[in-house]
Amino acid sequence: ILTCSGQWIQVFSDLKGGLSMCSMNDMLFYSSTEAIYKSTDGGTSWNKAINGMWFDNDSSLIYQVKDLYSHFGATYEGLYISDDSAQNWTITDYGTSSFVSSITGDNNAVYLTTIGDGVLKSIDNGNTWFHIYNGVDLLGACNCMTFCGNTIYIGTESSGVFKSTDGGASWQNITDGLNYLRIICLHALNGYIYASARIYDPVSNAGP
Repeated sequence: ILTCSGQWIQVFSDLKGGLSMCSMNDMLFYSSTEAIYKSTDGGTSWNKAINGMWFDNDSSLIYQVKDLYSHFGATYEGLYISDDSAQNWTITDYGTSSFVSSITGDNNAVYLTTIGDGVLKSIDNGNTWFHIYNGVDLLGACNCMTFCGNTIYIGTESSGVFKSTDGGASWQNITDGLNYLRIICLHALNGYIYASARIYDPVSNAGP
């Protein structure tokens, strides 16, 4: 935790492999390579919140949990939705078997980026999903997504960054100035888009 004085204080040390965090009211949620955890006391103590999710040693990767209308989480086994503050999870059909690489949302929709099947969107709280772009040649492997106003930005595995100003109906490649085209993370702040990038290696699929 970062205090108002600018000092970091460790409040819990047993959570491993962190991938993302979010909050709702006074609850904190932490997703890791092992599970989703929930804290109701400001991070002093954490409990697993994975009832209904399936894990094993080979498929325990969890991605972002978002509190839009519900909580959304993903493992290697699929996409899960919780309507009770992550107490219970139900696996849901999202129209593809491709691995979910990120989950995000705005005030009207939930978006999934996938490894192999582009980007999917739901406007009914995850009941149905449709592609907003599934051009496998350019956006097949999508790693991350962020918003800046009404503009959507997508980071891909090997083609840099794309943006859409019409809700995903059309996309523009914006890689001018990028030294590396494997985009790992995108974040929007104060009108700027921040990108974490690596060298794309089509043989090993790894960067430095």
